[in-house]
Order: sequence, then C-alpha cells, then structure tokens
Amino acid sequence: TTTTSTTTSTNTRTTTSTIQASSSTTMATPSNCIDDLFEDNDDFLTATKIVGSTNINNLQICTNNDDYFSIDVCPQGQLDIAVFFSTMDGDLDAGLYNADESVVQLSTTSSDNEQISVGPLKKGTYFIRVFGYNRQENSYTLDVTLSCPSLPSSTTTTTSTTTTKTMSPTNGATTSANVGTIATSTSTQGMIPSSFAADCSNDVFVRNHAILVAANISRISHYENLIICTNVDDWFKFDACPYGTVTVMISFNNLLGDLDLSIHEKNGFELGASVSSNDMEQITVSGRPFSEYRVRVYGFNGAENTYDLAYIVDCPTTSTTTT
Repeated sequence: TTTTSTTTSTNTRTTTSTIQASSSTTMATPSNCIDDLFEDNDDFLTATKIVGSTNINNLQICTNNDDYFSIDVCPQGQLDIAVFFSTMDGDLDAGLYNADESVVQLSTTSSDNEQISVGPLKKGTYFIRVFGYNRQENSYTLDVTLSCPSLPSSTTTTTSTTTTKTMSPTNGATTSANVGTIATSTSTQGMIPSSFAADCSNDVFVRNHAILVAANISRISHYENLIICTNVDDWFKFDACPYGTVTVMISFNNLLGDLDLSIHEKNGFELGASVSSNDMEQITVSGRPFSEYRVRVYGFNGAENTYDLAYIVDCPTTSTTTT
C-alpha cells in the first residue's frame, strides 16, 4: 500500500488517497451530463470571452470537460471571481491564469463555492478555469467583478436632454411594462471607459450580428455587460409559449451611448421598438400565436455602450371544462 499526500496552495485542499493493487477492472459509468450553451470552451484557445463584470447562470461541468473564460483586464485592475455551487452535487475548483497560461491563483476547497480575489493586475488577457475535482460533475454560476481605477465613481444623474428619433410602428405592441427585472439606475459603476473599450469587438456572444446568426438565449433570460460597437447590431432569439406575454428590456447608461431595442418575428417582421433617450428600453408584446422571437439591440447613430439584457415570458393558463 502506497500513501500519497498532495497540497494545493491558496485556499488549499489536502487530499490523502490510498492506492491498492487489484486484479479487478472497474468500468467507468457513462455520463449523461449535458454541456451548457458556451461549449466548446474546453481550453485556453477556445475560451469564452467575457467583457467586464459578468454573472452567468446555468453553467455545467462534465467529466474531464473544463470550462475556460477569457477577460481583458485594465491596468491595475482588481478581479473578484466567485463560482457558486453545492459541493454535495459535485466538488468544483477554480483557477485564474495569465496570458502565458501560468497560474495566478487557485481556489480548491472542498466546501460550497470557490472564490478568487487578486489585484492590482497588469493590463492584459486573463483566463478563468472552472473544473471538477477528481472528474466530478456539477452545475454552477460564475460571477466576475472587474474593478478598474480609471472607472468613474458611481453617481446618479438626472438629465433633461431631448433627443429626436423616429419611432418605428409597433403594430399594437406596448412599450411600457412595469416589471423591473433590470435595475434602471444611471450608475456608471462597472462601465468600461471609452479608452479601454477601444477594442470594441466581442462580448460573450461573438457572432450574433445578423438575424440569421442570432444568439440563442432560450435557456438563460438575463445577461450582463454585453456590448454594442459602432454600426454593429446584436441579435438574439428565444422560445416562448404561443399567445403568451413577452417583455424584453435592456438597461444601460445613456450618457455613455444611446442604445435602442426592437423585437421581431422569426422572419424578421418587426413587432415593436423602443427608441427613447432614457437609460432603459423596454417592449411588451402579447397574444401572438407563435413561440419564436428575435430581438435586436443597436446603437442610435452609431453609439457604443455596454448593456444588460433580460426578458420575461408569461404564459396563459389553460383550463378544461367538462360537460
């Protein structure tokens, strides 16, 4: 019998295992694990790009299938990373790596959740790795907070600026529904300064700039820190229930760039648009017999900005009458 002891620094887990010789062979049980929508992001080369502070739900680690994310960090930036899960369902670990793929910090406890906090960091691209301890599987939520010293302090500003724009026909769509899923504060905390956003290229969805390649967001209904670049639209698609009520919202700081919103049928026919000069655009449509929608987010007059996106689907209740 040989006993080995391995210790991992920075939030360490100490594991003692006993290896015994055996003539028997154990067959691995096939996994029924279903990957999340960001696959394949199983190594540094295929890492999913995230922009700024981000919270992503319903992620999944399968056996021997790590998840990698990349993020561009500002000079002297602070990264706070949290991976939320229940270790009873599978023990996950996390690591932060620099552009050379060298370890910056690991979090490998045997308790619920893993956390990494490090800074100030040099400007550059960093990688977040989430992986199962000893081939374990589990679902998780990834929360990333990027703090940059050049970011403006959080303020709330009231403006009386009036912008004239042309409102597209809404065909009966309502553009004001009080659901409040996304905060409408004009806080600038967490926004990327224009000097840092000069590389305005990709957010977590990198090829969704036309209706035919709309990003599927049917499994997750809330995204943060998406980005619109000059004259580049973002398109999304999701499934709802026939004759349901659908509300779509985006939230952003209008002072940093005015964004607009429209909702469409699968064939591109516009059902409604919200084109105000406020910090939030919102559209509600209801009573449609189909269940597939397309959403377009775009900058007014070439504006750029980061934004949050959410949608709510309210399905009608059905009743059966027996005679």
